[in-house]
Amino acid sequence: MGGEDGWLTAEEILGLDLSGVELLVLSACETGRGEPAAGEGVLGLSRALALAGARAFVLSLWRVPDAETRDLMAAFYDDLWGTSTTEALAPEAALRRAQLAALARDRAAGKFRPSTWGAWVAYR
Repeated sequence: MGGEDGWLTAEEILGLDLSGVELLVLSACETGRGEPAAGEGVLGLSRALALAGARAFVLSLWRVPDAETRDLMAAFYDDLWGTSTTEALAPEAALRRAQLAALARDRAAGKFRPSTWGAWVAYR
């Protein structure tokens, strides 16, 4: 396609009908950050996703290393789909469980690195 630059913008999202999307996960860095706009609040992908109709989404607030993102997302999807538990969890519960597991691994290793697991937020 001509004109594709590899960037997804809030403006492009607003042109989509996401009303049939139950969950959208953008596991790239800083997908949940927005820019304050006078009289508009914070404009960004999260607001655009909500206005386009996505029912739930998971985004990151800051840069997270690839390996830690991969591990957290694997745990998130396991809990979301119920492959690691007896039943599937809601997105926010699956994310919380994955983050708590990462925290437990940090503690067991004598570390505290919320910068590697705390960036992720679930919106519903």
